[in-house]
Amino acid sequence: MSLPPVYFWKKAPFIKILPALIIGIMWSWQAKPNSQTLLFTAFTSVFIVLLFFFIPFFRRFKLRIIAGLAISVLFFCLGALLVKIHDVRFDKNGLLNQYHENDIICAHILEPLTERSATFKTTAEVIAVTRNGTRIPTHGYILVYFKKDSIEKDIDYGTELFFKNPLQLIRSSGNPGGFD
Repeated sequence: MSLPPVYFWKKAPFIKILPALIIGIMWSWQAKPNSQTLLFTAFTSVFIVLLFFFIPFFRRFKLRIIAGLAISVLFFCLGALLVKIHDVRFDKNGLLNQYHENDIICAHILEPLTERSATFKTTAEVIAVTRNGTRIPTHGYILVYFKKDSIEKDIDYGTELFFKNPLQLIRSSGNPGGFD
């Protein structure tokens, strides 16, 4: 008498929900969905899953495909919401959405200056943008380069800088999978 087969997803159940999470992340990255729709769909899926606890066991077994689909939809929505929360393109107060070319930037230095051949380099956290005399709170991180002959050496961690030079977006090297 042979034993029934043990499927690989029985040993690692997360494999069933991982594709839904990945697809939700990829879809949200491309489609830029509405958060309210995602939350409504996620709560509906949770409601359907909770409803299954009130169904008799035999019916629950017959309708298990609906519970599986509801859980998959829930993880799809969670993946999409993760992108909405962590992607800077969706952040209304983020530097990417608040900065315009003639704005004055207020930033705090986050690390000591690193000497390069002709410049000093550091990372700064943007605190606010000033536009037409109005201070707009924002957040984001920038790389700052100073020419060696135009800087004082006493710029250190925590120094607050104001500057009006336009920011430049860092372009990709064009090497897929390479470090930016």
